Amino acid sequence: VRHAGGFPQKAIISDEQFGSDLKKDTEALHNHPLFPLLALIFEKCQLATCTPRDSSFRNGGMDISSSDSFQEDIAVFTKEMSNANRPLLTSNQELNFLMIQAIHVLRFHLLEIEKVHELCDNFCTRYIACLKSK
Repeated sequence: VRHAGGFPQKAIISDEQFGSDLKKDTEALHNHPLFPLLALIFEKCQLATCTPRDSSFRNGGMDISSSDSFQEDIAVFTKEMSNANRPLLTSNQELNFLMIQAIHVLRFHLLEIEKVHELCDNFCTRYIACLKSK
């Protein structure tokens, strides 16, 4: 339904219908085959922002909250799904797109968090060197 100005008119739905739709959408997200991967990247972003960086991870070891470790997690996840003959996508193309986009966005955020850590480390190193030289 459109107003005279050409803008769509908002459909009026009851609180009960909204709650029911929200519950269905939430269940669809949680039951999607990619949800465990989405939850994992979300957790990695949380860890990357909350935990101090240990230099031993950067010098040879792999940080569990790094984007590099997420690449390995994707490989393990897809292998497990393949071995279990489980599909990665559902028949709901809109939900598939949403899940894939959410994973991409969070991976991008994880990369940006790593860049911030690198900039902070670089600044601290230079600042300490500057203080020592004075």
